[in-house]
Amino acid sequence: MEINDLLKKEITGLSEEIKNIIVKYRKKKTVEGMISESHHNPFKVEISQRDVKDPEEKFHEIDFEKAVEIAIYYYNGKISVHADSKYTE
Repeated sequence: MEINDLLKKEITGLSEEIKNIIVKYRKKKTVEGMISESHHNPFKVEISQRDVKDPEEKFHEIDFEKAVEIAIYYYNGKISVHADSKYTE
């Protein structure tokens, strides 16, 4: 997935307004949670997954190269979806 300025701005600039993030990868793998850590340079985002029993898997660093869709849900009801234009599954 291409990391563009809008995606960076939404995740790092408005992180306190984000309620939930859902990241979809190929082969129907989905990771859902809240932002636990984000860095602008180098761009890196880690989310705290909900309903994960194994503490070793509680945190997930988003792999933007493998992600095909990222949906950002805000507390005010807004939803922002960023999708890989090359994804055809």
